[in-house]
Amino acid sequence: MKQLHSLSDPATASMHAFDATVAEAHAEADRGDPRIGRQAAERALVEARRLGDPVRVARALGVIVNASRALADYARAATAGAEAVSVLAATPNGALRAAARVDAALVQFDLGDYPGALAVLARARSELVAHPDASVGARCDHFEGMIHSRLGDFESARAAFERALAARRQAGDDGALAATLNSLGVVELREAQSAERSTDEARGGFDRTIARCSEARDLAQRAGDARLALIAEINIAGALGGLGRHREALARFLGLLDAMRGAGDRHDESLILANAGEAARLAGEIAHARTLCAQAVECAIASGSKAREQHACLELSRACEASGDCANALAHYKRHHQLERETRAADAQQQARLQVLREEVDVARGEADRLRSVSSDLVRENRELERQVREDGLTGLANRRALDEALVNALAASRFAGTPLSLVVFDIDRFKSINDRLGHALGDAVLRRVGTTLRSHCRTGDVAARLGGEEFVLLLAGTACEQARAIAERVREEIALADWGALAAGLVVTVSAGVAGDPGQGSAASLLRLADEALYRAKDQGRDRVCVA
Repeated sequence: MKQLHSLSDPATASMHAFDATVAEAHAEADRGDPRIGRQAAERALVEARRLGDPVRVARALGVIVNASRALADYARAATAGAEAVSVLAATPNGALRAAARVDAALVQFDLGDYPGALAVLARARSELVAHPDASVGARCDHFEGMIHSRLGDFESARAAFERALAARRQAGDDGALAATLNSLGVVELREAQSAERSTDEARGGFDRTIARCSEARDLAQRAGDARLALIAEINIAGALGGLGRHREALARFLGLLDAMRGAGDRHDESLILANAGEAARLAGEIAHARTLCAQAVECAIASGSKAREQHACLELSRACEASGDCANALAHYKRHHQLERETRAADAQQQARLQVLREEVDVARGEADRLRSVSSDLVRENRELERQVREDGLTGLANRRALDEALVNALAASRFAGTPLSLVVFDIDRFKSINDRLGHALGDAVLRRVGTTLRSHCRTGDVAARLGGEEFVLLLAGTACEQARAIAERVREEIALADWGALAAGLVVTVSAGVAGDPGQGSAASLLRLADEALYRAKDQGRDRVCVA
């Protein structure tokens, strides 16, 4: 009998390290520094590839996609998204593939390819038909709503957001629910502001905006998303103005300035000031309106946003006109008109740049596909090497290294879940004499046949392993000691009654076995030692029998 070696679990440690790195990366990419988040995710990606775990590879790539989008690095976002879809192609979980497709669709949305983004979302939905997942389905609906809203199809946008809303209410995810409520509120606000709406329809739309965005604000605050809570407040103030409650809207806009200034966001500070100026003008506070709109222009110039400056100049022109200052009203309107032409030209240039970028992304995807093809060959080679390292070459069973890892993991899982775990150690009786009398080739045939018998008694979650020499192990998950003893008896009897004479005339093969159930304490090594001690007793009592620790 061989002395037991210490057990180690390097694979589990690597997985824990990966999970910690991805959690850090996600936190930074979501609400911290996306550059730091992406760097952490790239490190995690290297580790996931080393582990050969496609699900973890896809998780790391998902963080890279979102961090790269935040950094406007759409080429990296696109290649990472495409790779995530590719590595999950063979994964049976269609919900994971659908989630990866949603990330890929968002990159196309950023690039202005709205039809392409909708097509990718449709493919994500097709994955969910066979593998439903409410969370992923809600993401599909939410981002479909964003696309329709961007295209000005508010009816389709509202329908998509309402589907997402129903799923997210059921899931109880405050942050996601707040985002959908706010987006739906914006659609209601834009529809209500439409010239085609009747007075009653517009009033109903503004009321719904206030209700949606008020709930979104409260949920965002609960989820710790101050930025979303602030945006929801801006939408509420806009809806109040639409209802003619201009003084109330003005007070709300002014109440948001400190928070926006504290965030250092001059771009949206200009928006709030211009909206406050409009509310002041409509409330009859013309001098206050001119002051606020002038401040909005200054903020827009400081932020470098011509779109914000254009909006602020238009409101300042209206405030000047309301005060009877026609000269300044005309000057600011001319500036507004000039900026309008410039922003249209800039939009056209941006669309041209996006088209070039889309072409560059297509080239990058092609190169990524080529590299993935090369990489997949390396992955297959690495997996084959890993299989050889973890598999007994003679019997095809798990080897000692693989058993060590499986036993540590199974023991931890069974104790966490409160389920039984048993171990059976088998030893072929008088195997040395078989080798000495009949030769090692026949001895190897006996070992292979015993290994096949053990494998036939394995269920999903069980492990059959060869410790070395003539020793074998059955690791039986969810199995109490008495059940394990019955399994060991069946194996022993099957081997004893087998027709060994087909290998050599007069050949008889029997095994002895020791059974141990997890006592609920102690290490994996101590459990193996208990089974080993029971095996010794079986040998001492005459062999061809099963003893229980």
